[in-house]
Formats: sequence, structure tokens, C-alpha cells
Amino acid sequence: MNQPLPNKLVKYLASAILIVVAAIQFYLSKELHVSPWKGGGFGMFSTVNSTNSYFFRAYSFIPDSSEKFWVIIPAKYLSEEDHVRHYPFKNDLQELRSSLLKEKWVILNREIINSEADISHSGTPMVITDIDLEMWQYKFDAQTSRVYSCLLLKL
Repeated sequence: MNQPLPNKLVKYLASAILIVVAAIQFYLSKELHVSPWKGGGFGMFSTVNSTNSYFFRAYSFIPDSSEKFWVIIPAKYLSEEDHVRHYPFKNDLQELRSSLLKEKWVILNREIINSEADISHSGTPMVITDIDLEMWQYKFDAQTSRVYSCLLLKL
């Protein structure tokens, strides 16, 4: 016959599961920069660190030059950016970078833009062989009441 688990065991088991999930969420948010709003959600109301606080910086160097130009990430990569914002793992950032390197680019007003962008352009076509891609996060220091940014990932 199937006997129900004793009430005490069920209470302890439920508590143990919650503690394990909370510990995993704490680890993910502190060590891997996953937003406290993701996963189990533990700590989500104790922070202003939402996925909106993450931003990207992309730049490349012109061949035969040491001059750095900003790379404007095309809108068609918004879903990939969102994915990396929610789960900021280096391999996902690498996939985004690899996709960007397959695009065609032009230089316009000291920025490198996608040649298929929905804007009119008459920039200089160029081939990008490398893109430095960084993921940053805005943070708030409660003691000084200041917002600052810190680098989370860099390729």
C-alpha cells in the first residue's frame, strides 16, 4: 500500500527545496551576473538591477589604423541582445559577436553601421575582421547615492 509521507517529512522536504533554489539563485546573481529577477526570483525586490541596467559597447578598429570606431548593433539582433541581458554568459556573447562579424558594414560619421540598416547612408564600405564586444551594468551605490557602470563581460 502507498502511505503518504509523514507531515514533518513533507515540511522539511519543501523547506529544503526552497533553500536549494534560493542558494542557486544567489550564486547565479552574484557570480554569473544573472538578474535577481530571473530564476527563482529570490532577492528580486531587494535590488534595482533589472535587465534594463545592462548595456553593450561594441567597437572595432579600421584596418591599417589604430583608430577605434563604435559599432552600432543592428536592430535585428535585439532578441539576441535580450537573451544575453537575461543570461549573461560568455558563450552567448561570443555567438552574438560571431553573428555581427558576418554582417556587411559601412563607416558613417565615425560609427560603423550595418550596410543593410533601415537608414539612408553613403558611408565607406569596410570589412570587419574583429569586434570588441563588452557587456556593462549600471549599479547603484546606496552609500554615496551614485550610479556607476561596471564591466561584466568582454570579448
